[in-house]
Amino acid sequence: MSYSRDFYGLLKFLLIHTAAVRKNVKPAEILRIRHNRQRAGDKQEGSLCAQQKEILRALNLNYYILRTNETGILVLFYSPELLEKTLWMPQNAKYLQKFGYACEGELLSYFCTLKARFQQEVIPHEIGIFLGYPLKDVMGFMNPEKSKPVYRGAWQVFGDVEESLILMRRYKQAAREASEILQKFKDFEICMQKIAAFSRPERTHLLHAS
Repeated sequence: MSYSRDFYGLLKFLLIHTAAVRKNVKPAEILRIRHNRQRAGDKQEGSLCAQQKEILRALNLNYYILRTNETGILVLFYSPELLEKTLWMPQNAKYLQKFGYACEGELLSYFCTLKARFQQEVIPHEIGIFLGYPLKDVMGFMNPEKSKPVYRGAWQVFGDVEESLILMRRYKQAAREASEILQKFKDFEICMQKIAAFSRPERTHLLHAS
């Protein structure tokens, strides 16, 4: 399959940044994919353009569309089993209840609430729990008047740094592995096969883009 340079560049970027999810070491990743209406010939508000559909199909990951606007779509790529396990952790579930999430509800229930929260705020900060950040860091970021970050990396770390740094290294390693595959192999289909060797569960698409 042949892709344009721009399409390939975007897909390469997304493959690297979703690698930890594909490897099943990170519960989810949130990324924006811009519209390309000229290519799609589609002016319908809220719909996916042809390039976005191709991108999502090529990535071959579970996803949920959290928000659409005139510039693009905001997509949560996720590992179902790991994300469910993360959200159902007692301390996480209890904290998320404060924002209207159903305790130990199905993923679709969490996604619907998260999507509604994105209508209320630019980025609801509890998204960090979905992305695999330790609860202490999410709570610290949401209460800056009570504590100051002790480390700044992929996210701000509060309190003990060890757990957070281990996770950061794990997520970064997955991205590095994907990047090395993309650099090593020129044939894009081979790259996809190599990256797809990362373990992942059967994929589902909970597509709610309206």
